[in-house]
This record gives sequence, structure tokens and C-alpha cells, in this order.
Amino acid sequence: MQEVSIIGYGQSSYEKKTTHSLTSILADATRLALNSAGLTIQEIDGLAVGSFQLHPDNAVTLAEQFGISISWAYMVTAGSGGPIAAVLNAIRAVEAGHVQNVLVVVGDSYNVQELFDMMDNLNGAVRDYLAPHGFGGPNGLFAMVTNKHMQKFGTTREQLGRICIDQRKNAMPKRKRPIP
Repeated sequence: MQEVSIIGYGQSSYEKKTTHSLTSILADATRLALNSAGLTIQEIDGLAVGSFQLHPDNAVTLAEQFGISISWAYMVTAGSGGPIAAVLNAIRAVEAGHVQNVLVVVGDSYNVQELFDMMDNLNGAVRDYLAPHGFGGPNGLFAMVTNKHMQKFGTTREQLGRICIDQRKNAMPKRKRPIP
């Protein structure tokens, strides 16, 4: 089996109210990842993309826009674990010998209203049963699961807070404001 490694990483700059298109943000992250990996765009033969907003474009059309000749593509539109699924499917493609170098690029660029509109129409169940009652996103649903976990296992708010702070530090190496 082919050995697989993550050899590069790139993160575009975070802007609270960006004027840049999603494609240009993904292109910026791509340039940084390729530079980090020491690869050229011509060495990429697979592309995995994760985005809610890229539609009607997809992994194949993004590859075309980036000038990548690919033999494998993967597109995920789910949040949460969607980006991890993109990485795992890229790993499987390399292990199977379908590709040598896969670029995994994930991102969206919402303003507040676009984000709320997307969340209210995420799927039929959310649209029909939650949005009419003021569904504000997944936090309320996760709060119920978290509360159940705390009751069942005795987990404290401080323990959960520590996880959040540690994850945030790891997820935001280019943050512009200090983490409290």
C-alpha cells in the first residue's frame, strides 16, 4: 500500500467582511499550501473540495479554474466532518494508486444573512421543522447533546471550555485577536 502523508498546509487570511470571491480565497489557500508542500500546481493530480457556497461550481470546475489537470475529484458540501471526509477520501485515493498528490481545499465566505439563510435551508427537516421556530444554527442542537453528556458523565463546563480553547488555538494559527 502506498504511504500517505500530509506534506503542506495553507490558510487564507481571515477577514470578517471580505470583498474577495470564494474562488480567490480558495486560490490563496491553494498557493500557500503548494508553497508549504514544495509542489507546483502541475504536480497536483487530484482535488478534494469542501464548500457550501461553491455551487454551481464543483471540484472539477474549480480544478479547471485553477489550471489543474486532475484524474480524481471529490466534492463535499457538508460542514462539521465534511472537511475530514475530504481528507480521508484523498488518502484513500492515494493509497489505491489513483493519484499521487491531492490538493484538499475547503472554505466558504458568508455574510451574516447568507449564513442564516443557508442554515435555515440546510435540509428539509431544518427548513420545515426548525427554521419556522427561530432555528439559529447548530449551537442549540449541540447544547442539548452537551447537556445530556454533562448529566450522564459528570463533565463540567470548565472541562468543555478547555477543549474549546485548545481547539481554537490549534484551528486559528493566523488569528488577528488574542484568545481570552
